[in-house]
Amino acid sequence: MLTVVDDAHDTHAPVAVGGDMLDELAREGARRMLAAALQAEVRHIR
Repeated sequence: MLTVVDDAHDTHAPVAVGGDMLDELAREGARRMLAAALQAEVRHIR
């Protein structure tokens, strides 16, 4: 789960905390892999 940062002055505040950051990183990696696989499939069909 992501946490909300309510301090506009702190530009280095984390978007997520602990294991949640790892979960988000894994999700983003999965999204990128799926997008690459779909693009490869489209190229193969053309």
